[in-house]
Amino acid sequence: LEKIGTAADQMLADHPTAVKLGYVPDIPEVIAATGLVFPGETEALEFISPDQPGQYDFVCTFPGHWRIMKGVMRVK
Repeated sequence: LEKIGTAADQMLADHPTAVKLGYVPDIPEVIAATGLVFPGETEALEFISPDQPGQYDFVCTFPGHWRIMKGVMRVK
C-alpha cells in the first residue's frame, strides 16, 4: 500500500506525465485501475482477482488520497 501511494505522490514531479497516466503509477503492484473519477461521477471496474487466497489492498492513487482512501479485498 505504501509503495503504491508513495509512487503516486512522486508522480507530481512530472505533472504532465502524471495527468496523462491518471496518477496511476506504472508498477507491477497495480493490477487494475480506473481513470480519474470526479465528484458526482461513478466508475465501474471489472478485473480477474488473483488466484491466491489472501488480502489485497486497494487505494486511490490521486496524490495524497491514498492515506485515507483505501480498503482491502479478500480472496478466499
